[in-house]
Amino acid sequence: RAKRAGGSKGKDKKYRETPEKLLEKMQQKQAKIEALGGAESEEGKKLVEKGKWGAMIDRAQGIKVKDDVGLLTKTIAKKRKTKEKSKKVWDEREQNIEKERTKKAKTRDANIKERLQQRKDSKNGIKKVKKDQKG
Repeated sequence: RAKRAGGSKGKDKKYRETPEKLLEKMQQKQAKIEALGGAESEEGKKLVEKGKWGAMIDRAQGIKVKDDVGLLTKTIAKKRKTKEKSKKVWDEREQNIEKERTKKAKTRDANIKERLQQRKDSKNGIKKVKKDQKG
């Protein structure tokens, strides 16, 4: 938790911690409490109380405190899901682009072959019969 004076609410948005890091920090804090003898021991109680007071002060200053494990895990799951979805959409887009590219290449090759054939035919004296155009 960074110590900040009031009014610096959005100054460090660029360096906001990810939900994964926040969850990891909370797990480390919980492990530290367990190492001290759990939340029932004197030192554990002090550490828990200190954390609660720090969160309360931050909330009073208008800083958002993200200390709910359930919400953090949901956020991580949602982030992962949206990432997978966007990856799927991107892969489909790449496939469509590749299909279009091959389709255009085929039509281009066909047109080139047709033009070459017309040139050969015109050299040999064979003229292409034009269709009747309605005027």
